[in-house]
Amino acid sequence: CTNGSDEFLSFREKKPVITVISYPAVLLLGTTLMTFRDIKASLLMPFTNKITVSADSSLTEKYMEKVVLPIIRHHQITSQGLDIAEEYRPCEPLLFIEKSIYEETVLRLSFQYGDKTFAPNMPDNNKVVYSLEKEGKIAIRYFFRNRTTEQRLVQELKETHLTRINESHFALAEQAPEKELAEWVLNHRNLLAGNFRLMNAETHTTYCLDEIRMEQSQTVEMDWFE
Repeated sequence: CTNGSDEFLSFREKKPVITVISYPAVLLLGTTLMTFRDIKASLLMPFTNKITVSADSSLTEKYMEKVVLPIIRHHQITSQGLDIAEEYRPCEPLLFIEKSIYEETVLRLSFQYGDKTFAPNMPDNNKVVYSLEKEGKIAIRYFFRNRTTEQRLVQELKETHLTRINESHFALAEQAPEKELAEWVLNHRNLLAGNFRLMNAETHTTYCLDEIRMEQSQTVEMDWFE
């Protein structure tokens, strides 16, 4: 690992090494007290005696999940022999119409990035890391959630007389001019069509928000039986 000046730090050169706090790790390295953001002390201690740490092949998947992925999520790393690459995934906002536990019609908001879906929460890190098997080997991919877009859309829903009742759900506010959620959807069709995919929570079908227009015409002519 490196220090705050991007200089490589060797734990073996500083003795004794004492764990002050387990998480986030605070270690006393010789006479220097150092803090390590978003990493457990137990993951650092093996490097006080050796340069590298090995894991049995049967534990590779578990080691990736418990050790490697969390480190990549919170830190910049360099690697050799491990397929690590960044992806770009666009943010697709989804609004589901569903019933609450009180049988009230509400909207549930989520954000979809490819095959991964997230609630509109406030993660401590926008970086999403996952592993997959590619050509028989473990590969690691990561992408970043678009928090600017997510927060903007949450705010826009609040500004249209919706109340956020929990992390994901919105209901009509008491001061809303609409009496039913269906009326709200109709009145805010342009907002929804331009920013969200409105769906039925039970059937997962997408609602069409295009404007419907009906026309009638008539022509005056002689009937054939006349």
